[in-house]
Amino acid sequence: MLGEEFVSGILTSIRSKKIAESIIELSNRLDTLVIADGVATKEQAEALFAMGCGLMRGTRFGRYT
Repeated sequence: MLGEEFVSGILTSIRSKKIAESIIELSNRLDTLVIADGVATKEQAEALFAMGCGLMRGTRFGRYT
């Protein structure tokens, strides 16, 4: 799980972006799934998708259940 603290900062913090990229890259290399949690904007979703993250959840996609 890619935590909300990294997702919320990927557009404004180089450190958060690099951590998110590293987690996604490692999970892809190990052929495991990573879910980005706390995706709130279209821009965050697009950035995560560009990094190779295909599974996301957050208010961008509707209310949590």
